Amino acid sequence: MGPMSLTKMIYIASITGISSSVVVILGIIMKPGYTDPDWRDIAFMGSIGCILGSRYTTKGFRGNY
Repeated sequence: MGPMSLTKMIYIASITGISSSVVVILGIIMKPGYTDPDWRDIAFMGSIGCILGSRYTTKGFRGNY
C-alpha cells in the first residue's frame, strides 16, 4: 500500500460531497409537507449520504492504492 495520489483523493472527496448533497436534497423533497426542516434533520441526512458515498468510493479503490 503506497501513498494515495492527489487525483484519487479529489475523486473520493468529490463523490462523498456530491452524494451527501444529493441525499439531503432528495430527503427534503421526498417528505410531503416538510417546509421547515430542522438543522439536525439536514445534518443526519447529510451524514447518511456521506457514509454511502465514502463506502462506494473506498470499495471501488480497494487494493488500488
